[in-house]
Amino acid sequence: MRTVIRGVTVLTMDEENTVFDPGMVVIEDDTIVAVGPDGDQGPADVVLNRPGAILLPGLVNGHMHSRPARALGDGLTLRVWHDHYPDNVVRMLEPGDVRLGALLGCGEAMAGGTTTLLAMPNKPAEFGAACAELGIRACVAAHATDRPEMADSCDSLEDNMEAVRSQAEDETGGRVKFWLGFEHQNAASDQMVVAMAEAAEAYDTGLTTHLCESAGDIDKHVERYGARPVPRYADLGVISPRTVFAHGNWLTQDEIETLASAGASVIHNPVSNMRMGTGVAPVQDFLDAGLKTGLGTDGLLSAYRLDMFEVMRATAMLQRIVHLDPLRMPAPTILRMATADGAKALGMGDKIGSIECGKLADLALIDGRRLHLAPRLRGVHDNIEALVVFAASGDDVVDVWVGGAHVVADGSPTTIDVASIIDEAEGRQPHLSTLFGDHRP
Repeated sequence: MRTVIRGVTVLTMDEENTVFDPGMVVIEDDTIVAVGPDGDQGPADVVLNRPGAILLPGLVNGHMHSRPARALGDGLTLRVWHDHYPDNVVRMLEPGDVRLGALLGCGEAMAGGTTTLLAMPNKPAEFGAACAELGIRACVAAHATDRPEMADSCDSLEDNMEAVRSQAEDETGGRVKFWLGFEHQNAASDQMVVAMAEAAEAYDTGLTTHLCESAGDIDKHVERYGARPVPRYADLGVISPRTVFAHGNWLTQDEIETLASAGASVIHNPVSNMRMGTGVAPVQDFLDAGLKTGLGTDGLLSAYRLDMFEVMRATAMLQRIVHLDPLRMPAPTILRMATADGAKALGMGDKIGSIECGKLADLALIDGRRLHLAPRLRGVHDNIEALVVFAASGDDVVDVWVGGAHVVADGSPTTIDVASIIDEAEGRQPHLSTLFGDHRP
């Protein structure tokens, strides 16, 4: 199958941030085989001529959850909210709930230009099956624990290991991959953390968890383990290029340098951090230290929307107002964090994250002919990257390809019936409501 996309502005996000305007991309089966100025494309099975559109690498969402509920618990602290809503959902999750949450969350993300995500669902096997059905590229890690008092709201190490071992029977060509994951820094013993790190190495996969999200989490960790999380993990020898930490809001400079020198990654989640009031990550310090840094939405319950354009905007705005510095986080830096740098953070920079020959055809096309995306300037005052970061939204995405498969067309997923998914969510409302108990906190 040979597909040609032409007449578009191509933001390649290669090492030079090359832009072709107008440009052309040629896809052969699942791979990009040509990219450059618009011109003679040769024979093709499909030719899309989209003047005024903007073609990006598919966005990389480095941290998300998909419990089948949204916009609940506003005004609660992180721990009270977690106890009442996310944990209660998990205690009574049925397989149908997991599939529904995955299709709602990942379907929303994919329709908004996200082609790759690192997800932490409960019941990872069921979630992975839904991702395979949807067509999105996914790394799937469990919410595991070995603390007995958390067992009813988390997966077990064996649940996680079973999903990882199942990769030997993968039918997605590596598009859906299972990782190791534990709930948060206070949820796993030394023995469990080490076992996961060893399994990640043995099965050639990744390891992820929440890290230093709130100051209270760190205080509890020091009380339980006698040390802050990063020094503890360093002593255990589990920090490596396979390790991806979500949040990192309260990391110290020494800890940032420890993670960077070990080749680990951090995923910044500004929208959920602001929503939950948990802290402001020192993102510029991450970048200055050479710490691989990507962006994430967090979950349906914590962030409400899984729109990576909203995350890009929030990253810039939050850093600028906190530091009273409008020079922080320029648009090209933000866009790289959502594409090429996000791919590197997940250990996939050689396969995705930029529009280059030989890489997988993971692409997102924005309709540039919208009132809020005009006027587009060229030349010395070129504003294309700022338009994408500060003016566009996931609703402007009209076409998405994952590995060359046209999974979103005219703004809607091609692999699922969106109306039926929404009807199912509405139909399961009485069941979902029982998951949260008899009173509002």
